[in-house]
Amino acid sequence: QGFWPEINLQSRLAIFAMERDDQQVRGSVVIPRNDGSTAFIDYTDNAAAGHHRGLEWEARWQPNEEWHWQLNLGILDAQFDEYVSATGENLSGREQPQSPSWQYSLGARWDIHPLAAVQLELAGSDRYFFSDRHEVANDEIHQLNASISGGRGRWQWTLWGRNLTDRDTYTRGFGTFGNDPRKQYTVEPYRQYGEPRVVGVTIRYELFEGHQ
Repeated sequence: QGFWPEINLQSRLAIFAMERDDQQVRGSVVIPRNDGSTAFIDYTDNAAAGHHRGLEWEARWQPNEEWHWQLNLGILDAQFDEYVSATGENLSGREQPQSPSWQYSLGARWDIHPLAAVQLELAGSDRYFFSDRHEVANDEIHQLNASISGGRGRWQWTLWGRNLTDRDTYTRGFGTFGNDPRKQYTVEPYRQYGEPRVVGVTIRYELFEGHQ
C-alpha cells in the first residue's frame, strides 16, 4: 500500500495465489416426480486439483475539498485443473463457479454544499457460471447507482436509486429446475431475478445530538 500526500492519493494492492488438492465441490442429482415436480439430492464431490490466482486493487483520490473518488478492481483466474464429476463429466480446465474474471466499482462524491452531497457509483462484473453442475451462467453486468443527501441539525435525508438503468440481473441460476406450471413443470434452466430499478427516500432524525 502507499500514500502520496502531494496529490492526496491512497492505493492498496493485494496479490494472491492458491493451489487446491481434493477440493470439495457441491453436486446434485435431479429426480422428476410423478406429478411433474422436481426433487434434488445434494452431495459433496471432490475435484482432484484446482487453483485461484488474482489481485485486488483499491485507490482513493481527493483532488480538492469537494471531490472524492474511489476505485476497486479485482482480477481472478479460478479453474479446475483436474475434475471429473460423479456423473462422468470432465470439467478439467473449466472456470470455477461464482468466479468472475474481473469485477470493479468506480465511485465519486461531490460535496456541493457543507450540508449536501451527490454520489455516483458504477459497478460491474464479468460473466460467470452459477454452479459446476450445469452451464447456466450470469451475464456480464454493469450497474449505475446514485444518491443525493443532505441534512440540517438533527435531520438527515437521502434520495437514492439503485440499478438506475434497470438492467436485468440474476442472483441464482439452476440448470434443471421445474418451476413453471404453465409448462407442466418441465425441467429447464431457471434464473432468479435480482433487484430492478429501485428509487427511494431515507429520512433520519437523531434523538440525541452528537450520536450517529
